[in-house]
Amino acid sequence: MTKQTLKIFIDVEDHFQAKAEYVFKEFCRYHKIIPDFVMEVNDCDLYYGADIDLQNNRISIYHNPLSSIFFQEKQIYPIEDVLFIFYESIKLPFLFPNQVNKIDYKAQDIISSAFYFLSCWQEYVLEDDILPEERYDYKKSMQYQLGFLEQPVVDFYCKIFGDIIQKFLSPNTEYSFTYYLSHDIDYYNYWTKKHLYAIYKYNFKRFIKNPINSAYKLIGHFLTKNIIYKPDKVLKKLLNKEQKLGFKSTSYLLTKSDINDDRQEYMRNKEQLDSIKEIFEEENVALHGSKNASVNINLLKEELDLIKQSGFNVKGYRNHFLCFNYQKSFKILEELGFENDSTLGFWEHIGFRAGTSLPFYPFNIEENRAFNVLEIPLCIMDVTLFSKKAMNLNYFKAKKKVFEMIDKAYKNKTNITILWHNYSFDCIDFPLWGKLYWDILKYLKIIRTVIRSE
Repeated sequence: MTKQTLKIFIDVEDHFQAKAEYVFKEFCRYHKIIPDFVMEVNDCDLYYGADIDLQNNRISIYHNPLSSIFFQEKQIYPIEDVLFIFYESIKLPFLFPNQVNKIDYKAQDIISSAFYFLSCWQEYVLEDDILPEERYDYKKSMQYQLGFLEQPVVDFYCKIFGDIIQKFLSPNTEYSFTYYLSHDIDYYNYWTKKHLYAIYKYNFKRFIKNPINSAYKLIGHFLTKNIIYKPDKVLKKLLNKEQKLGFKSTSYLLTKSDINDDRQEYMRNKEQLDSIKEIFEEENVALHGSKNASVNINLLKEELDLIKQSGFNVKGYRNHFLCFNYQKSFKILEELGFENDSTLGFWEHIGFRAGTSLPFYPFNIEENRAFNVLEIPLCIMDVTLFSKKAMNLNYFKAKKKVFEMIDKAYKNKTNITILWHNYSFDCIDFPLWGKLYWDILKYLKIIRTVIRSE
């Protein structure tokens, strides 16, 4: 099927031209149409600008001229100026609102609003205050402050765009629910004798204060780690079970420890490396960069060279601890030839750090263009769900939350990205968290069957 072309005339200040084109390209990519940016308003199908009343014979999208001025300076959008309008029963935020029409979501500047989130502009403003070993504080985000962390607002802007250009969408255009499964392999052998001894020692010390839990840990670890535990079999079992359920995941391999932990240096251990190469020979593999690697090109190149020398031709990336400076990190990834990344997610809460669940090309603010690295936004991470420093959910609440997120993605025909660390499958230290992952895959399988029957 030949893609349809949409002729777009952008009537904005020169400074915002490339930014607007960028958003239109992302929206059109999702809707499977080709954007053609024309120089004359009389040649266009769609007009984007402030004079929408003069374009009655064309499709129009409103542009607030104040947005062009706003993006010329490093500033955070004031949350008190955000306008909320209901869209499909969802209270959706709009930036740079249309002062003449504050009740119609189709009358808002969805392009400027989308750019603010897709560029992670609020992080760009604060990037000089964030140390390389630190994460962007999600509590400083508009998503947190206004309570829409779990709403992929840009996805909805994109849907509104589709509503506006409906006559240019082919009736054969298909949208589909997608998912991306991944594992961060932080350890090859988490349960070394040294670590196991430390666990025994800790639980003996606290036995009087917490006898039931300590006894459970002591007996459980003794039975599962000394008698039947083998790290290679644990990894093989994980991947084989996925395959039997009809799924394929991507495993992010760590090449350097940030905490001087020998268990994380498995790519530098010949015996463990040989096992890793055998296990992941036919699997999708990407690089799990160390904490500082995403802002240090020499360090990242060293880690990339090591994993390539080990026989893995990786094209994907995710940074450890989700430490990531949008502008600096994508520039480094692009320079080193990475094709995709899946780091953009909040560590403390599930949701949408760039306002979208959909894979997209991030924006290079310095050069006013898109980076040549596809971002696969991280939506759900196991540690985020169960850590006391994050959401601190139990199995039942986490399952309900994850299934709700999946249902939303299925309903809206968007994407969900799920990360489960390999150590989370330990039934003693992380009871039920391995089960939750398999619950998720079984639920995805049901949805997949429903989609095929539609």
